[in-house]
Amino acid sequence: MPKTAAPKTAAAPAKSYNTRLFVGNVPFGIDAEKLADLFDAHGIVIQAQVPTDPATGKAIGYGFVTMATEAHCKAAIAALNGTKVDERKIEVRFADVKVKKPPRAKPARRAPARGAPPAGPLPAHLRPDADRLGLAQPIVSRPTSAARSFVVEKRRLGPAPRRV
Repeated sequence: MPKTAAPKTAAAPAKSYNTRLFVGNVPFGIDAEKLADLFDAHGIVIQAQVPTDPATGKAIGYGFVTMATEAHCKAAIAALNGTKVDERKIEVRFADVKVKKPPRAKPARRAPARGAPPAGPLPAHLRPDADRLGLAQPIVSRPTSAARSFVVEKRRLGPAPRRV
């Protein structure tokens, strides 16, 4: 029996409630109030933002406008994208929707860096009173050139090295 394809129905597009617009190439002398006035003719403006440089207080050159509906946004994009405002051609488009990422898991505990003191109590041969307790280990170094004898010293920095 041949398989018949199910009738194709046009799926309704997913509703996107993105009502925030990005406005690029904004003149540096414009503030949020002037930006809201510019978009007010094309729909209800809920909020207008023009980020400023914290050091100078001047506009950075872009802004965001939040409008009441997506239809108002589309009307504003159609009317204002590419128009000149104070001799600058502005770009108007839907702002990218930021997706909040879940917080990262804390990384696993790492081993201490080389040369760092060990975690926990010190081994017996590294204790400050190792000499008094007789726990320091003798270390035999290479013979000196003058005496050709071995120099023995007490060292608290770790286990005795192997003889070569």
